[in-house]
Amino acid sequence: MITKAVIPAAGIGSGLLPITKEIPKEMLPVFIREDGKICLKPILQLVFESLYDSGFREYCIIVGRGKRAIEDYFTPDPKFIEQLSCLQKNEEVKMIERFYAKVRDSMIVYVNQPKPKGIGDAILRAKKFVKNDSFLVHAGDIYFRSRASSILKSLIKSFKHYNADAFLVAKTIEGGRRYRHLVSVADELKEISEVNYITETRDEQATLALVHIYVFSNLIFEILEEMKGDDVLKITDAINIMIEDGKRVYAYILRGEEVVDINVPEVYWEVLRLL
Repeated sequence: MITKAVIPAAGIGSGLLPITKEIPKEMLPVFIREDGKICLKPILQLVFESLYDSGFREYCIIVGRGKRAIEDYFTPDPKFIEQLSCLQKNEEVKMIERFYAKVRDSMIVYVNQPKPKGIGDAILRAKKFVKNDSFLVHAGDIYFRSRASSILKSLIKSFKHYNADAFLVAKTIEGGRRYRHLVSVADELKEISEVNYITETRDEQATLALVHIYVFSNLIFEILEEMKGDDVLKITDAINIMIEDGKRVYAYILRGEEVVDINVPEVYWEVLRLL
C-alpha cells in the first residue's frame, strides 16, 4: 500500500506574476460546490483532499521562501472556529472542521527547498521522508475537473499491477507548441502504455503532454543523486535515464479536459470561467 505523497510547492510561480509575489500559486482559490453552495478553496487544499480520499495519510510538502501561508493554512485554528461560531457561521464551521479533521488524521511534514532547482531537486529533498518506500508525487498546482480520487487510485493500482519503476500521467492535447514537456508512448490509444521518452522540443503535431503527477519506486533517488551536480535537477531527465536503462516506465493517459496545470493566467481564467 502506497501511503506517502510528496507535493512540490516551492516554485515562485513566475507564470502567474505579479499575484504570486505575495501569494503562493498553490494557494490561489478556485470555485467549488460543497454542501449545496459555492465556496472558494485553494488549489492545494483540493490536491490534499483528493489525495486523502485516495487513502494517503503521510504528506511531505516541499516549500520555499514566501510559502509560510501554506503551513498556516494547514494548521488547525481553534480560535478562528470559535469566532465563526460566535457569528453563527455554522455551515462554514462544519466545512472548515471537516478539513481540519483530515489534517489532524494526517502526518504533514514540510521540507525547505532554498533555491528553485527543479522538481527533481524537490523530490530528492524528500528522500528521508520516503525512506525505502514507493511514493506518489503530485504538483501543488494541478487541478482535476472530475474524478480525481478514482484516477489517483487507478494510478496506484496500475503501478503495482505492472510492477513498475515509474508511472507518469500524460494528457491528450491538440497542438504541442504551448506545452513544455511532451510524452511519446508505445501506443497512445491505450489508457496505459510504455513510455518511449519525454522531450522539451516544441512540436505542433504532439498529442500527449506531461502532467506532473508520478509514482516512483525508490530507484528514482539513486538516479537523482547521480545528477546532483546539475544546476537544475529535471525529473524528466531522470525518467529518460530510467527508460534508457531498460527500467519499467509507463504512462497513465487522460483526456486533456480532465486535468489542468494552473501555471499561466489564461489557464487560471479558463478554469474559473468553466467553474
